[in-house]
Amino acid sequence: MRLKNVTALVTGASSGIGQAVSSHFRREGARLLLTGRRERLDSAEPDDLYVPGDLNDETFVEHLAKQAAETFGTVDVVVLNHGLQADSPLTEMACDDARNVLESNLLSAFLVMKHFAPLMPRPAARSSASVHGWAWSACPGRSCIPPPRGPHHARQGRRDRMGPAQHPGQRRRSGSDRHTDHRSGVPAQA
Repeated sequence: MRLKNVTALVTGASSGIGQAVSSHFRREGARLLLTGRRERLDSAEPDDLYVPGDLNDETFVEHLAKQAAETFGTVDVVVLNHGLQADSPLTEMACDDARNVLESNLLSAFLVMKHFAPLMPRPAARSSASVHGWAWSACPGRSCIPPPRGPHHARQGRRDRMGPAQHPGQRRRSGSDRHTDHRSGVPAQA
C-alpha cells in the first residue's frame, strides 16, 4: 500500500481514465476525493467521497475544496483528468464550442489548482498531473501556468484527420503507427 495516508483528488472520475486512476489509487491505499459530472458514481467505495459537479463553476470548486478540507484536512495529489473534446474540423467549429473546450480543459484546471493548492501540505510535496499534458505547480505567491512543450505538443503521438502526428525529433517506424522520439529514443504513446 504505497499510498497509505495519501489523499488524492481525481477529477473526471466517473469513467475511463479517471475511473481507472481512482481504482489504482484505492488499491494502493489512498483516501479518495472524486468528482465528475454524473450524479452518481457506481464505482465509488464507502470510504471514497464523491461530489458531482461542474468544474467550470468556481463556486462549486470552492465548495469542493472546503469539503476536502473538512473531510481530509490536506490533499496530497491532484489528478486533473476531466476534460472536453470537440470533434469537428477547425474551420467548422463555432467559437462558442472552442471557448467551451478551453474553459473545460484549461480554465477549470486553473480553478481546481487555485482552490486546492492551499490544501497541499508543503510546496516541495505538491503534486498534480493532467492527462491533457498540462502539469500545474503550486507556486507560493505567484501564478504558474506552464507553456506547452513545443509546437508539436498537442498532436504528439495522436492521430487526426491528416494521419499520424509527426514533428521534428520524431520518425515513423516502418510497419507501425508508433513514433520514436529521437532525443530520448523512447516510443511515443499512440
